[in-house]
Amino acid sequence: MDLRDVVDIKTLQEVQDKFTESVHMGAIITDTKGQPLTVPSNFSEFCKLIRSSPEGMKRCMRSDTIVSFKAFKEKKTATHVCHAGLVDMAAPIVVNDKYLGSVLCGQVLLSPTHQRDEKELYELALELKCDPDLFIKSFKKIPVIPEQILHSSTNLLWLVAQYFVNVGIRFITEKELHQKTLKILEEQKSRAELERTLKSMELKALQSQVNPHFLFNTLNIISRLAMLENAVKTEKVVYALADMLRYNLGKIDKIVTVASELKNVQDYMLITKMRFGDKIKFSIDVPEYLLPIRLPLLTIQPLVENAIFHGLEPNDGKGEIKIIGYKKQNNLHLEVSDNGIGINNVEEINNILQNDKLNAKDNNFCIGLLNVHRRIQHHYGKKYGLRLESVNGTKVIIEVPLIEGGA
Repeated sequence: MDLRDVVDIKTLQEVQDKFTESVHMGAIITDTKGQPLTVPSNFSEFCKLIRSSPEGMKRCMRSDTIVSFKAFKEKKTATHVCHAGLVDMAAPIVVNDKYLGSVLCGQVLLSPTHQRDEKELYELALELKCDPDLFIKSFKKIPVIPEQILHSSTNLLWLVAQYFVNVGIRFITEKELHQKTLKILEEQKSRAELERTLKSMELKALQSQVNPHFLFNTLNIISRLAMLENAVKTEKVVYALADMLRYNLGKIDKIVTVASELKNVQDYMLITKMRFGDKIKFSIDVPEYLLPIRLPLLTIQPLVENAIFHGLEPNDGKGEIKIIGYKKQNNLHLEVSDNGIGINNVEEINNILQNDKLNAKDNNFCIGLLNVHRRIQHHYGKKYGLRLESVNGTKVIIEVPLIEGGA
C-alpha cells in the first residue's frame, strides 16, 4: 500500500501550504523511499539555492531519506542535521503497523551557536557550484527557533496528515464492505449476516464525517492569528485542533464518558468561535454527577455541528447553542438546542429515526442524525436514541441509560 493509494495528494498539499504559512518553516511529505509526495512548501531561499544545484539536490534528498528512515525505525519523531547544517524533523505516517511515509518539517537553526562561519559556507558554495555571496547572505536569513516549537509544529502537521490517511483507508474499507454486501445479496445469504455487515459499515463510516473544509478553515485561522498577535490564541487553537484529531481518530465503536464528549465539543467550539466570533453563544449545563455516564464516541459533537451549519449558519452564523443534561426516569437526557432557523419536517425526521429508513432524497442533516441514533441503539437497544423538537429553533434530545464508566 502506498500513500498515493489512500489519500488525495492535492488535499495534503493544501494542508501543508496553509500550515507552513502559520509556522514559518519549510515542510514536505515523502513516501517510504524518502521521495517527495508533495511540492516543498515555504522552503528557505538558502535551501532553494542548494536544490537548484544537481549535487545539492542529491545531498538534500539523501538527508530527507536519512531522517525519514530514522523516524520510522525509532517509531517516533526524529531530528537530523542536514548536510548544510540546518535542522529537520520527521514524523512517520504509520497505519496498522505499516510505514507509508513521513512528514518533514524544519530548515531552521535551533541555536545561534549552530551558525556556520563564512569560510565553511564559501567552500560549500563552491562544492555545489553556487554563488558564494548569495549563498552566505541567504544562510544568514535562516530562522533560529526553540526545539520545542519545531517538535510541536512537526507533530501538528503529522496529526493532520495522519487524519487524512485514516479517512482514506476508511473509504477503501467502506468500498470493500460494500462489495462484500453486494456479494452476500447475490448469494442470497441470511438477512442477519447482511445486517451485521451494514452495521459494521456504518460504525466505520461515521468517523470520516469531520469535514476536511473545517480543517482548512482552522489552518487559515491559525495563519491569521500568528501574524496578528503574540501566538497566545494560536496556541489554544493548535492544542484544541490536536486534541480533536486525537479524539476523532479513536475507535468509532468505543464507549466514552459524557465528560470526554463535552471536552471534545469544547475544543470544537473554541475553534469554531474563532471563525464566527461573538456571533455564536455557547453554554453547557450538565451536573457533575452525570459526567461519568457512558455513551458512544462522537455522539454530541455531530449534533452541535448540525446545529451550526443547518441552524445558525443560514442566519449569518448568529445565535446560541445550549447543551443541558439531566436525569429522567433513570435515564440520562442530553439536550442540544439552538435558536436558529428551525426545521419544518420534525415529524418526518422523527419518523425516519423511529423506522430506521433513509431515502436517497434525505439530506446530510438526516444522515448525521441517523448515524448517531443507530449507534446508540446498537449499544443500548431500541428504546434509546434521539428525538427532535422544533420550538424557536431546533432541539435534539439524546437518551441513554445511566451506566457509569468508560474512557
